[in-house]
Amino acid sequence: MSYELIRFAAKYRKGLMATLTTPGLWLQRVTTKPPQTIRPPSRFAARRRIELEKAQGGELVIAYRA
Repeated sequence: MSYELIRFAAKYRKGLMATLTTPGLWLQRVTTKPPQTIRPPSRFAARRRIELEKAQGGELVIAYRA
């Protein structure tokens, strides 16, 4: 039902509907952030981690999501 209300509000952005939806849209804009991209660690940082782990006698396994 909420989806249909949003569609209706987007279709009729004049008069009463604009008055009713504007505060909600403003609040949404103020309270949300754009998504942040997650970057994999640099090759230098990964090599450094491997060196540190080997120096401590262990083995570091790095897995990346495709």
